[in-house]
Amino acid sequence: MMTTPHLVNEEGGGPHPVVASAAREVLNKSDNERSGVLSTAMSFLGLYRDPTVAEVTSRCDWRIADLISAAHPVSLYLVVPPSDISRTKP
Repeated sequence: MMTTPHLVNEEGGGPHPVVASAAREVLNKSDNERSGVLSTAMSFLGLYRDPTVAEVTSRCDWRIADLISAAHPVSLYLVVPPSDISRTKP
């Protein structure tokens, strides 16, 4: 994460400074603390291992900017059917 070219420009590509900083912070933690951080992250991201969730979240037809700078106030509602609550909770 510290060397992956997230940003591509006319000079080539480079890591995003925030991503590189977060990676350095994780690497600077003790083994025990790093393990806890990674376990917590994986428990929240595990939802995306579900093929259905991965598929429906693999693309998007709106941008965050649509929520932030729309001409009129906008709301975003995320609705999970009761039958999927246990499968989709972190």
